[in-house]
Amino acid sequence: MRHTVVITLFVVGLLIFIAFAPLGTAVGAPAEGSLDSASGEQSPESAVVDTSLASASGTVEVVVRFAEADRQLIASQADPVAALHAQADSSQRPLLQYASARPGVTITDRFWIANAVMLEVDTERVSLAELAAVDGVERIHSNFEVQTIGAAQPVAASDDAVSPASTVTSASTSYTYGLEQIGAPQVWNEYETRGAGATVAVLDSGVDTASHSDLAVAPGGWADFVAGQPTPYDDNGHGTHVSGTVVGDRITVSNHPLNNAHYGVAPDADLLHGKVMNESGSGNFAALLHGMEWAVDHPAEPDVLTMSLGAQMYAPEFIEPVQNARASGLFVVAASGNSEAGTSSSPANVYDAVSVGASAENEMIGEFSSGETVVTEDAWGANAPAEWPDSYVVPSVSAPGVNVASAWTDGNYAYDSGTSMATPHVAGVAALMQSATSSSLSHADIESALVSTAWKPAGVPAGQDERYGH
Repeated sequence: MRHTVVITLFVVGLLIFIAFAPLGTAVGAPAEGSLDSASGEQSPESAVVDTSLASASGTVEVVVRFAEADRQLIASQADPVAALHAQADSSQRPLLQYASARPGVTITDRFWIANAVMLEVDTERVSLAELAAVDGVERIHSNFEVQTIGAAQPVAASDDAVSPASTVTSASTSYTYGLEQIGAPQVWNEYETRGAGATVAVLDSGVDTASHSDLAVAPGGWADFVAGQPTPYDDNGHGTHVSGTVVGDRITVSNHPLNNAHYGVAPDADLLHGKVMNESGSGNFAALLHGMEWAVDHPAEPDVLTMSLGAQMYAPEFIEPVQNARASGLFVVAASGNSEAGTSSSPANVYDAVSVGASAENEMIGEFSSGETVVTEDAWGANAPAEWPDSYVVPSVSAPGVNVASAWTDGNYAYDSGTSMATPHVAGVAALMQSATSSSLSHADIESALVSTAWKPAGVPAGQDERYGH
């Protein structure tokens, strides 16, 4: 998917300089009107400080954004990650110099999947307006909260309070309705693959591999951006459920209504899991950026990045990292949201992501499933990239997301509903596509195949709409 070309350091340096010099400021040459670290004088052209920080006082945590990279240029590089690093190093340097000389400003994190730096700022000593005037700074925003999509409501194996979704049985083999609805068993048989050779990166609340051996992560396939634990775990359950839908094999509880049924779309695919959500199913923007960087730059070179999480409505902060992940070669898929028709959540509603709505066993769309026609200017304003269309529809496609059976913590299995449950079905389909071909599929290749083969039940209007997508 991504190929590293080994050339001399001189040529690498020369190419990076040529490609990115216009995007940053030369070292030691502050732009006209920029902040002088010694004098504290401010530029008349300062960056935008989000209104949410207008009344900030004391020590605050902020994310400082810089110029975005040229996506076409990044995608054309032999090593897109190195190019993103170079862009970040160049444009962030004035802020690093400023922070090292300015008491009250502490750098706590740096990123390249989004060209950003996270700071702790003592606003009694340094105003955000002063910070905004540093050369190259374009915007300052908070490290906002991100949530898993939908509240998890597990049902124990022996609990019949919720009627389980049925299975479809063929001879001695059974499958959840979700696998049947998307045609996974037919793919396994016709193409003689169940995802071998493909790799899926899941960003969620963790994965319980100790009690679900079929959810084992690939070598180096675990990272914890919440608590830094070295071995996989899940203190919420949501991430285990999502991971199970991607790579789970069979339900193995004798008294479970679906005992021995297949429940994972691509059980032979390799799993990477980055924990970015805590025990309550919440996280923050910085943790998600760390997870995305880990996935994009992972030695396993994952084919798919799936995120059953987000922030309600339109968060322009997600545009850059989604575009960069896609430019680096990943298929990016995200949950549309659980706030019903007329809504959507980010990052799914970023035009460059594939957004997923939730269908039920009867092939209707769950009432909770988000979907809308996004009017680009109204939703994103000046943040919208010039190449985006004037309007577009969320979701891109829909998949089984109502009363879905999958793995849970402590060796249990649970039924859960949400676009969170639909999204890993699509991630698994993408893994099957990659596994079934020897060529490396791009995001556009997979998206095109999904759109062209998606179907709707009888009586539903043709064409993409706000409920089914395609």
